[in-house]
Amino acid sequence: MSSFLHIAVDTSGSMCELGKEALLKNLCRFLVQDASLRRKQARIRLLSWADKILPLSLGPEGSLPSFSLGGSADLQDLANFFTQQEDYEGGHVLLLSDGYFSGDIDDFLASLKKLNLVCHAVAVGADADWAGKENIDPADLIWLPEDIAALADEVWSMDKENSTAITAKPFMDDGNDDDEWD
Repeated sequence: MSSFLHIAVDTSGSMCELGKEALLKNLCRFLVQDASLRRKQARIRLLSWADKILPLSLGPEGSLPSFSLGGSADLQDLANFFTQQEDYEGGHVLLLSDGYFSGDIDDFLASLKKLNLVCHAVAVGADADWAGKENIDPADLIWLPEDIAALADEVWSMDKENSTAITAKPFMDDGNDDDEWD
């Protein structure tokens, strides 16, 4: 049996600006198409993550539903949602967010670990703020939207027994000026 990729789409109010809604849709569209075309065993669940966590159903031929943006996103609410579901154990959680959410990351990860879920995050938007939240991913990475294909490859290639075997290292700027162009 294959693992699920649970995609938690941050639909809070901060996602209304700077073209983030369009970027969210493009990221989701890519992941859905990638799973259906290249990874026949892949199973995806889309979740709207704001004041309420709601499963999103794909339309005909895998079309995406529209997102209703507003409210606030909280990691504890998302963790509670996962623990209350009977069939959400195992696989990966992918957070598509600008990082403007509340909740304790360590508590969130502990809840996911109990369910055998591994978390990854994609920084959505030019104003994304993931500083200090890198530990949400097993390799301390925050993925960029342009690296979504590499992230998908990593997620689907991870061995179930060794879920931290990430080899690619795309991440946000670490502040090191060694790669600065003159």
